[in-house]
Amino acid sequence: MTELILLQTAHQIAKKYGLTKDALAEAIPYIKKFHGVTFVIKYGGSALDKESCRHAFLEDIVFMSLIGMRIILVHGGSRHLNHLLTESQIETRRIRGHRVTCEKTLALAIKAFDRLNDQLVQKIHEMGGEAIGLKGQHSELLLVRKHRLAELEYVGEIDEVRAEILHALKEDIIPVVTPIGLDVQGQAYNINADIVAEKIAVAVGAAKLILLTDVDGIIIQKEDSSPQLISSITASEINRLIKKGIITGGMEPKALTGLAALAGGVSKVHIINGSLPHSLLKELLTDKGVGTEILARGT
Repeated sequence: MTELILLQTAHQIAKKYGLTKDALAEAIPYIKKFHGVTFVIKYGGSALDKESCRHAFLEDIVFMSLIGMRIILVHGGSRHLNHLLTESQIETRRIRGHRVTCEKTLALAIKAFDRLNDQLVQKIHEMGGEAIGLKGQHSELLLVRKHRLAELEYVGEIDEVRAEILHALKEDIIPVVTPIGLDVQGQAYNINADIVAEKIAVAVGAAKLILLTDVDGIIIQKEDSSPQLISSITASEINRLIKKGIITGGMEPKALTGLAALAGGVSKVHIINGSLPHSLLKELLTDKGVGTEILARGT
């Protein structure tokens, strides 16, 4: 796509999605820079559960795809799984933060993730994008082995991402990936979706890994001040804040996932609030951004 055609396409799509002229002017340099670049996006939390958030998010990724960015979408669905478990009167147990996945839980996880996958693919098509569902128990994208904590039962760890499956797709097709993998015997296992996204990002050489969550990014509490969003931070600073106990709770595993991606060669990791309308475009196509970017080292 020539630069002229790219810009004409961007203007047409921006008009369709209601971007102002000022917003488009700020976005143009990023649109040029990111044309043909691969982003892996992990989608979950309230952005996945609330219809209004889901609609705005899917508009963002369709927009990005239509202007030439290569998008790989990995989704979770733990709340949807929890609903099915409650209906089936199956208690959720966790060990060291991991969901214990018995045979019945695995079957319900596959059901919940497949249902969400179908919905996401359909919505992307309705919005004018192209997508394909890669359901782990069928796609053979993720080669896994049983988790080292045997008591987790059907929870897996990824040995290999078959990146050739993703590379074989047309550039304008958005693969939508479920967090299910297969071992060498064909047994399915449940996997943490953040880890799936990180491993895929490393395997395909993505420029960015983007983790959607329910908070604005990495927020720290300084003495005698209100909580502060960290807009940009290095990997070494992340490690320091984790060791000092400043980054804790649910943000710690996301930060560690980001560090693993950077160590594997991903250029930059973003943690953003998926419940904010169009937070994805605001983070990637504006100078200020809205979340936290993690860099391998300072610039």
